[in-house]
Amino acid sequence: MENDPRTPRRKRHLLRWGIAFAVIVVGIGGWKAYDFSEAAKEAKALGWGWQNDDPLVAIQADWKAAFRKATWLDRRRYLFIPKGGELVRHRSLVHRLQPQQLWVYDAIGLTDLAAVDGLSSLLALGLDRCEDLTNVDALRSLHGLKRLGITGARKLPNVDPLKGLSRLEVLDLSGSTGLTSIDALKILTDLRELKLNGCSGLSAGEIETAMTAVSRVNAQVSQTME
Repeated sequence: MENDPRTPRRKRHLLRWGIAFAVIVVGIGGWKAYDFSEAAKEAKALGWGWQNDDPLVAIQADWKAAFRKATWLDRRRYLFIPKGGELVRHRSLVHRLQPQQLWVYDAIGLTDLAAVDGLSSLLALGLDRCEDLTNVDALRSLHGLKRLGITGARKLPNVDPLKGLSRLEVLDLSGSTGLTSIDALKILTDLRELKLNGCSGLSAGEIETAMTAVSRVNAQVSQTME
């Protein structure tokens, strides 16, 4: 085998393939980095709040940061959008940014959450003034979600899609007067903080059941019947 004249040729062939593969990988990585940078610029041009921990900035401040795992993996990506309508119109931009936390200050006009469907990067989602929200089925795809706020939902009857969010720890449904059922909360074993202030559509029994279920993990439960 050592004297096989084809051996050098095979090595050269493998080397070419190796180089070609490396070029492709670097090219894809470079394109993703470029697209991410462009997406951040577009978000800022729209007046959105965007916070991203850039590893290069950390390394420039301290070169030793390049050798820390946290520099590359524990990056914060927070996105703040003023209006719910912007979330719908610029859905693709939101997905390009892959935020870990997404906050919409005024969700009036937002009837569903299709714009965040499949946004697997999300760990926290906050929606205020959800007066027109009637459908939250898209939440089923956010398996990593730990914090969720849906406030002021006057037309949302239940939160059944939350049943699959096994990692959910904090839930704020304050002012959601349309809620008449929160049965889905019974199986959320990691839930430790629940806010139901102003959820006047819920019966005393529903409130008590939720409080009992969440109290199993020494949760902080806040509720006010109006």
